[in-house]
Amino acid sequence: MPTSSIVLATYNGARFLGEFLESLVAQTDGDFEVIVSDDGSTDHTIAIARSFSDRLDLKISQNDRNLGPSRNFSCAAERASGRFVLFADQDDVWHYEKVAEMSSALQQSEDQPTLVFSDIEIVDAGLNLLAASFFSGAKSSACWSLEDFIISGHIPGCSMALNRSLLDLSLPVPEGFRMHDWWISMVAATKGSIRFLPTPMVKYRQHDNNTYGAPRAQNKGVSDLAKSPIGAMRRKFSALKGQADYCRKNIVLFNDRFRSSLSPRDQQTIEAFTNFRPLTRMKIMNKAQLGQKRNEAMIIGMMI
Repeated sequence: MPTSSIVLATYNGARFLGEFLESLVAQTDGDFEVIVSDDGSTDHTIAIARSFSDRLDLKISQNDRNLGPSRNFSCAAERASGRFVLFADQDDVWHYEKVAEMSSALQQSEDQPTLVFSDIEIVDAGLNLLAASFFSGAKSSACWSLEDFIISGHIPGCSMALNRSLLDLSLPVPEGFRMHDWWISMVAATKGSIRFLPTPMVKYRQHDNNTYGAPRAQNKGVSDLAKSPIGAMRRKFSALKGQADYCRKNIVLFNDRFRSSLSPRDQQTIEAFTNFRPLTRMKIMNKAQLGQKRNEAMIIGMMI
């Protein structure tokens, strides 16, 4: 049984997959398996993965139907056998000490469900540096409690590692929840602990086909507002309403699973967002880590 399991959900990832797998071959700690779950790729993704079978402990499977990224990661994680689990994106590149550093951090707290996450370098398709720190931008690294994750999933899956006890509590990720990493963050915040490692461990590649990319400033909204203020306001309202709708669904799914075992503080947080308690919501959100777009997050929180 390997010490660590790397969970890799693939879908038409042939363009960058080879570079990512090469970064796994280069890890200083090689005591890991790689769980590859393919979601119906029509390119050479599977062939590229299999070409690494002589250098990596690969366990490759293909889904009967397209599950989407969240369910694909959840199903893949159920096949992980390691004490520690690291989630991976098919288009990134890992620093060669990532497995060793993350595993070492988890070994310090195996007595409770634990999530550790590292900082991330944001790079373009050619691995040219765009930002040296993901968490100096729109998201916050100081996220430890449930209220921090009500509006936003701050921790990308590619930056996180978790121990077996947290994985067992988290699985399966319920169908319909926005993303697996957001769900696991909420479980860790209510059932265990979260620890941030400030050293960047991942080159987080931004390109045209990202499922979810790094938040970045957009000037389009400003120009849209200048050209058509009413139309731009309607589109903005629609986008915020959509975010509020999936936040509400996330909260309901989380409450369905854990309501009887939450602390009084977390129960109060859930109640404020499942029942319309505006003053309590405002107090909770004023204390929460909401990232740089705090005003938008506050609006979303009141729309849930």
